[in-house]
Amino acid sequence: MSNEKFYEAVLRGVLPISRDFADNGWPLLLYPWFLATVQLPEGDAPARKALTLHMGDCIRAGVLPAVQKRIPWFIENEIVEPHVSARDFSAWLAAEGKEPSPLVREWFEAQRVGGVPKAESIKERNARWLGVRDEEMRKGPARGAQSRAVRLIAIREGVTESAAKSGIQNAENARAEAYRAGQGHPINVRKIDAHNVFGAANPKGRTVR
Repeated sequence: MSNEKFYEAVLRGVLPISRDFADNGWPLLLYPWFLATVQLPEGDAPARKALTLHMGDCIRAGVLPAVQKRIPWFIENEIVEPHVSARDFSAWLAAEGKEPSPLVREWFEAQRVGGVPKAESIKERNARWLGVRDEEMRKGPARGAQSRAVRLIAIREGVTESAAKSGIQNAENARAEAYRAGQGHPINVRKIDAHNVFGAANPKGRTVR
């Protein structure tokens, strides 16, 4: 575990924390302005403010989990802000398609519990979104399944519908390419599910989709 980048940023006056409280290394939870500062250490005030406001929107929408907590190093004024864990911020950054800064990565490492929080890659996220679309197709009707999945993803994860649609399409293209590369075309692959555990071409007269 390392706090080196954190200590350096504190000594340079980059982070909004007193040196007395910084002696213990990275705090367990961080509030939006602090997160914006460590995510955009080279960013200007408007960029950090915009990210802070965006995180606030996501917290209010329930997309970014947070707990209300007093900022302990503000002694003269009792300031309560929503605080976010390393694991939740890691997941949120991945959903937003943002890479963590070196400072944020060090925070993740400092707060590891059985390992560094695993940020879902864009490829993994897109595949998960494609699974949502596939599930909507299974629930039916197939017509409009993608539109339903896109709206659902946008509401659940706080991303734009265009981002969700693009992610689904990218995952679908990647899946089709994988089939062409060695697993056959999707329409010729026998589906294995709870009713078709042996991959029969058409078990009990069911249509294999």
